[in-house]
Amino acid sequence: MDMEQNTDARPPRRRRTLTAAAAIAGAAALAAAIPAAASTASAHAAPAPATATATSTAPAQIKQLDFLLGTLNCVYSDGTLLSAKVKPILGGTYVQMDIKSTNALGTEAITGKWILGWDSTDSQFISYYYDNLLNQGTSTAPGWQDGSFTLIGQYVLTGHGHLNLKDQFVPVDANHFTIYESGEIAGAWKLLDTQACTRTPGR
Repeated sequence: MDMEQNTDARPPRRRRTLTAAAAIAGAAALAAAIPAAASTASAHAAPAPATATATSTAPAQIKQLDFLLGTLNCVYSDGTLLSAKVKPILGGTYVQMDIKSTNALGTEAITGKWILGWDSTDSQFISYYYDNLLNQGTSTAPGWQDGSFTLIGQYVLTGHGHLNLKDQFVPVDANHFTIYESGEIAGAWKLLDTQACTRTPGR
């Protein structure tokens, strides 16, 4: 996302010649030494490495995203319909949304992914979004504050350039919430649309 060169310049070893007597004597000495060496090696042998076991590295903060898990069906204020399968991935360290949406006229379909996780270095949530129309972007959130979960970030929208977006998730009850999506225009946040979402728990 390399060529190796042989740099061994050591001279070749000189071959030794042994008489038959020396060879026999050497073999006998070696045979006598093997049991003692084996005993010593056994006494000092390193223990066998432990079998690796999977451990969860999921941060506790990821539980704040449980309100998304399951199947989502959302209706935009302009009539666009969105559905998403939302599940934990990579041992629960991230949450992935597999998104499909169609506008009210049925003329534009989007298939995308939205992945959310916890950034332990900066102590904030971070998200990555991309879809088949080449829209993409990242956003961050501090977590739940004042009854809502708000992601803010910069996106590249095909045909529109860069735009700062804010997605504010406001719960209605355990299985319903509204997303207020705003764009930063001329230095001020302007509401672009709302999404009324229903969640069916489960995977």
